[in-house]
Amino acid sequence: MDEVPRARLAVVLAASAVVLAAVAVNVVAAQVEVTHTAVDVTRTCGSVFDAVADRSGWEIWWARDLDEPDPEVRSALVRTSGCPDAINGRLALAAVLGGGAALAVLGVVVLRGGRRRSRAPDDVAGRLVRLGRITSFVGAILTLAGIVAVVLLVADADSTLFL
Repeated sequence: MDEVPRARLAVVLAASAVVLAAVAVNVVAAQVEVTHTAVDVTRTCGSVFDAVADRSGWEIWWARDLDEPDPEVRSALVRTSGCPDAINGRLALAAVLGGGAALAVLGVVVLRGGRRRSRAPDDVAGRLVRLGRITSFVGAILTLAGIVAVVLLVADADSTLFL
């Protein structure tokens, strides 16, 4: 492969990874709405992040359904029946988008690493440079995973970790 198209492909993959990750974050943060066709109403369930962080769930949806002023809407249990499937669908969509972003990043790493590997000599210095890059990459992944874990712990309404 020629260097110019390879570099262009790496840029396109990097841009795709950023766009896919941004869309995945928006899917997780956006409010989910469900519509019940029998009573022709639309109600909100909260976001996927609210459901994952346990700030929203079937108990809350059921309580909100029982608090509806209209008896027909109250008996339809719009949120209780529709929100679990809607939240799970959004969560699956966000996972697919996040997986696509991860694959795009992996493609960039492979493209950039293959070019460097062909130029690097196979001596001790070259091996140490590769080891340093791998260690940095693994450290960055673990740091991001730790940040996500702390955010989920702090967002949990019932967490006693910070009391």
